[in-house]
This record gives sequence, structure tokens and C-alpha cells, in this order.
Amino acid sequence: MTTDRTESARPARTVSRRRLTAGSGALTTTLRVPVLAFLVHVVVVFGAAAAGVAWAASMPPVPAVGYEARPMTGLGALLVQPLRNWDGVWYAVIAEHGYEVHPATTAFWPLYPFLLRYGSRLTDWTVPVVGVVLSNMAFLLALIVLHPLVRIDYGDAVAGRTTWLVALFPTAFFFSATYTEALFLLLTVTAIYFGRTDRWGLAGLTGLLAGATRNTGFLVLLPLGLLLIRRYGWSPG
Repeated sequence: MTTDRTESARPARTVSRRRLTAGSGALTTTLRVPVLAFLVHVVVVFGAAAAGVAWAASMPPVPAVGYEARPMTGLGALLVQPLRNWDGVWYAVIAEHGYEVHPATTAFWPLYPFLLRYGSRLTDWTVPVVGVVLSNMAFLLALIVLHPLVRIDYGDAVAGRTTWLVALFPTAFFFSATYTEALFLLLTVTAIYFGRTDRWGLAGLTGLLAGATRNTGFLVLLPLGLLLIRRYGWSPG
């Protein structure tokens, strides 16, 4: 009797191990591809930025409503300063001085400068450093979410190619700059992923945050609405 039970338990344990191994393999693939693509992205972007500062002619800082970003020294001058210009100066001005400094600041949505302000207070880092770190972390998370989202419908091969293309397309350096692109990508992709996996409360929350990041954030309602219709049908009456 004991022998029969032991023998019947062995196949169950074997199946459980196989499922665990398969799940671990899928998780490893889901993380490995985005992380590797992100690391290559970082090497290319920051290497180009440092090379540009070291060997190319530097452009003067671009002021925003009379505020200019202070020159940086050391590694900050090589790695952060090239990625904080243009809109990055506006976001820094809003983070440090608020929207009251000039009416033109209202063109920039509040979530990103809010995170810059309180990230700087929490870490005691300067706003540009917080911006570069925040953008890169958001971009890494966006790639980690993008890969399984694409894989749902198209499989591992297409998901991998998509991740690499997003990480390395010619203007992908904006994802590492003090811009909203990385945060916006993270929130929109995450909203669609939650909708695709029927977690509508989280989809709505991340969609709302996307709307607080850029003025085009409300457009995430379109794919979410199509997913809802596909999932539950359309019966306006």
C-alpha cells in the first residue's frame, strides 16, 4: 500500500518540477531580453554622450524663462549634462520653482516634475541626476512589461525583436534623457498590459497616470476601450 502511494506520488512530483522549470525558464527569458537590451542601450547612449562632451564642440545651455542649468563637473558633466537640456531644463524649473514662474510652464504635464521634485528631496540629489536615473529606471521597467505584452499574441521571437528595436532605434536616447518619454512609455504599455490580462482597475490607474504625464495620455483610452469591447462585447442599449 505504501509502495503504491510512493510510486503514484513520483509522477506528480515530476510534473510539478517540470512546470516549475518551465515557469522559471519563461521568467528568465522575460527578464533576460529586456535587461540585456537596456544595458546595451545604456552603453550606447551614455558612451555617445560622454564622447560628445569630451571630443565634440559643446552647445551652450538653453535657458527656460530666464533660468539656466548650472554647469556640472566630473561624471555628471559627461553622463548627465548632455541629457538634461531643452525640455529637461523646463522640467527642472517646474520641479524647483513650480508652475508660477511663467505661463509657458503649463505646456508640461505635472507627474514627471512632481517625481523630480520629491525624488530630489528624498535622495538629496540634484534634479537633473534624479531625472536621468528616473528616466532610465522607467525605461527598464517599460521594456520588462513590453516583452510579455507582445509575447501574448506574437510569441517570444517577435517579443524579443520588438524589445531590441525599441531599445536601440535611432532616437531612443530620449528614453534616457530628462524627458517624459520613458515614464510615458512605461505607463501606457503597463495600462495596455493590465487591460490585456483583465486587470481593469490597474489598467485605469496607470492610464490615469499616463494622462498626468503627457497631454496625449488620454489616447490610451482607445486601445483600452477596444480591449473592453472585445472582452465584453458592445451593447449600448
